[in-house]
Amino acid sequence: MIKVADLKEERELWLQTLEQMLQDNIYMKNRLAAIIKEDITASSLEKAEYYHNELLHKDAVIALLRYDIIKQNKIATTVENENAVSRKHEKLRSDMQMMEAEFSRLLNDFNIVYP
Repeated sequence: MIKVADLKEERELWLQTLEQMLQDNIYMKNRLAAIIKEDITASSLEKAEYYHNELLHKDAVIALLRYDIIKQNKIATTVENENAVSRKHEKLRSDMQMMEAEFSRLLNDFNIVYP
């Protein structure tokens, strides 16, 4: 059986991961702004708009995941039912894995388009 303390430790690591994603997202938005200032063709503007929308979407997902993780940290200390805590934790784990994969793809694609 997984210990509640181990789950809390994993959630703390997720919060650190989300903070790094947020910092990377800010960096990409700043790079994008600098690129737009230098090169404004129809093609480059279309690409920039796509990445800007993706980065804004990732901001929203990061905020939601942070909220859910912090909420789970609070609930886990008061809930007696370990099964309920474990089920929610598994859902968060799945969401984090998906977000990490999506964000990694976005970061790689961005760096290919804007080396």
